[in-house]
Amino acid sequence: MSLSDACHDFVTRMRDAKGEAARQLAVASLLADVAHYACPPFRYGDELLLLAAGCREYLDPTPSDADRVQRIVFLADSVRELLDRSPFEKVPVS
Repeated sequence: MSLSDACHDFVTRMRDAKGEAARQLAVASLLADVAHYACPPFRYGDELLLLAAGCREYLDPTPSDADRVQRIVFLADSVRELLDRSPFEKVPVS
């Protein structure tokens, strides 16, 4: 399994979650995956820091108008998409 797979599984778990307890468990699981992929032999970078910060923010939210579920799912899906891209593929500029 890879970090990309973990992000995909996380987004699926969040989509299928039946309540806040299930979402909290999914986020805690993603945070554990992030810790796992931070150790050798893996060589991930800033995406781990972003995911860890997003998970911690979800689990210990600060007052915000933004939707926590949308924010963490968008972050995980963006990391998955970035990691699934070929290193030679050009990133589209909007």
